[in-house]
Amino acid sequence: MIQGIMQSIRKKMIVSFLGVIAMPLLLSIYISYRNFASELEQSYITNNKVILKQLTSRIDDYFAQLENIGLTFYSDLLFSPEYQLADTSFSQHNLKLRKLMSLYLARKETHSVMFYTPLNQELYVINKALNTSFSGAHAMENRDWYLNAMETPNKLIVESAHRLTDYPAEYRIQSNVPVFSLSRLIKGYTPEVGVLTINYELTQLQRIGEEGILNLDEELGLWTEEGGLLYSSNPHRSALPPELLERIRGDGREGGSFQYAEAGTGEAKRLVYARSDHNGYLLAKLIPMNVIVSQAEKTRTINLLIALGIILVLIATIAFISIRLTGPLIKLKRHMVLAGEGNFQMPISISQTDEIGLISHAYNRMIQQIDTLIIEKYRMKLATRESQWKALQAQINPHFMFNTLQTIGSVALDEGNDELVRMTHSLSDMLRYSLKPGDRASLRDEIRNVEDYLWIQTFRFEDKLTSRIKAPDEALRWSVPKLFLQPLVENAILHGLEPAKHRGEVELRCSLEGGRLRIVISDNGVGIAPERLSRLQETLDTPDVPERAGQDRIGLLNVRQRLRLMYDQGAEMRLRSIPGQGTEVDIRLSAELASAAEQKGEGGESDEVQRHRGG
Repeated sequence: MIQGIMQSIRKKMIVSFLGVIAMPLLLSIYISYRNFASELEQSYITNNKVILKQLTSRIDDYFAQLENIGLTFYSDLLFSPEYQLADTSFSQHNLKLRKLMSLYLARKETHSVMFYTPLNQELYVINKALNTSFSGAHAMENRDWYLNAMETPNKLIVESAHRLTDYPAEYRIQSNVPVFSLSRLIKGYTPEVGVLTINYELTQLQRIGEEGILNLDEELGLWTEEGGLLYSSNPHRSALPPELLERIRGDGREGGSFQYAEAGTGEAKRLVYARSDHNGYLLAKLIPMNVIVSQAEKTRTINLLIALGIILVLIATIAFISIRLTGPLIKLKRHMVLAGEGNFQMPISISQTDEIGLISHAYNRMIQQIDTLIIEKYRMKLATRESQWKALQAQINPHFMFNTLQTIGSVALDEGNDELVRMTHSLSDMLRYSLKPGDRASLRDEIRNVEDYLWIQTFRFEDKLTSRIKAPDEALRWSVPKLFLQPLVENAILHGLEPAKHRGEVELRCSLEGGRLRIVISDNGVGIAPERLSRLQETLDTPDVPERAGQDRIGLLNVRQRLRLMYDQGAEMRLRSIPGQGTEVDIRLSAELASAAEQKGEGGESDEVQRHRGG
């Protein structure tokens, strides 16, 4: 209830603050950002239009120079027909190559020059690795540059960026370098002399284009009038999307801009373009909108940080006032949380005399009463557990002494003094072990005590009793309750094997499974009827069941109660039995390592304890 009141007060104060101060402030920042972003975008577009216009002029000059290079082939009209003659003299052939070589050397970015004469099917090739001619090159008549030049004899053919592939190896034409090509039909006084194509690398276009890139995220490209790509700063760009090309053509202006969404990614971009007056080429920049408005976003971020600082100061002021008003309630809530965690030793310091002060006084009286009741109950529980422990441990000794003395008397009467001496030694060891101080021992000591008891029982039953003990060395170091195995072995012999008429077997197996210690005691005796087994297991699973005088399974209940007192929920005891075949007691403990002293110098086998005893 108190927490609900506090939350309601704070909510009302925060809502009022947002309505009066924060919302108008944020709205003002948003409107300012939109206006500034719009002005910045218009300025950015205007600047880029100017840049593209300048670059377009430079590109026009560049292509005019390239066209003039091709036209120099006509500088000697009388010599051009010589390419169609079959004169193979060295001097004549050398003159033809030198004329083409002058075209190759005109620009540094020239990749290669090829000239094909259809009359004698000869191809002249000039590049960095070769300057010669090849006869029988009629395959060139299927090339695009040849076909396009023949179809439009009066026009310079510009082929967009591509790679020179599928040429014979002897031409030594590099195919890994992208180039663009200028091709034209060479005419003379006679019919057409041939087709000339000059391939240029993109280096000069790249240098011109880099001057127009203002931001690394921008993209600049040069396209032919038909949409073929001559150069793009984006190596993954192969063509301008058709919808953008159609939109530019429909615009009909020499330059302009518009915003669009990138296909596939949906990213907002602005396209700014300019047309060439010389040949109609399209120079365009594709600019992400976040690049254009980045400066506006920085300004918006600064304004938001300032607004956030103002809001934080106001929130701190409101919080201070709220704490001053609701401080007593917060203190009361905090003490209630501590009380819920079990701390009843911290009463509230009270300074006010209002209703909250009265509630605090009542709360202090309540926790004092609760603390007194808890202490009294805890002391009573400790006294009860201590007396119950001592009673259960004392109950073992007379019960065990009676049975052991009865066994010694029977053996002494039937067998003689030698066996009596051995049994007396075993009994003295058992008595000495039972008198050792403390309620815990190592599993190794417990097994030794069981071995002494089995020696005595072996003499009693002669060849009718066989026993086996198996325990790995790592299990022998674990700490267990003292005197909890012998009563279980005794139960197996007295209630399982003694009533049976066949040869008896008792087995004690110890192992570590999943971080727990498992101990199994089994016999091949008469077993337990299912109804009685179910009742006995239910009794073992019920906490705080008192021992009943005369109960024939007193050892099981005694051990179960001791395990419960020592391990609480960390110990399990399960019974399994088949009438006529035997009984098995399965114990699983939350294992705890013995002390360092117990782990040092303990005797026994290095790998495991394994005992077999019987007739």
